[in-house]
Amino acid sequence: MADQGTGSTADDDLTVDQALDELRAIARRLDALPAEDADRGGLLARRDELRLAAQSAADTSRAPDNLEAELHHLKRRLSEIDALLIDKAWPEKKDYRWINDPSAYSRHINETLIEKYEGEREFLQGRIAQLEDSLNDRKRSNG
Repeated sequence: MADQGTGSTADDDLTVDQALDELRAIARRLDALPAEDADRGGLLARRDELRLAAQSAADTSRAPDNLEAELHHLKRRLSEIDALLIDKAWPEKKDYRWINDPSAYSRHINETLIEKYEGEREFLQGRIAQLEDSLNDRKRSNG
């Protein structure tokens, strides 16, 4: 479980190898469980915690320049996804009264794009936050 105040977790002392071993054990247990089993939810949550802990542990051994390059790439990808959305039409931007709906065409396209990229956006936003935290932790510890 994460401690909201410090950003630390119960898995702070977990090595990458230990996390990977536990992840493999969870994967085997999930494969053996039926899809409707009540234990799946807890195993899936633990799997996500371990993945995050393993990624954080791996990030500590990476060069700051490498982390910043990944951060730049992820932010660029997020902006590319955002750029796919169609902006409001002129009458909507100016609060101009219009007989028909100027965004009727773009609304469906935007909803489809949002739905299509929802998972990737969530991943990107989470990873960006994780990298920024890691870089900020390094800056605090170095000076």
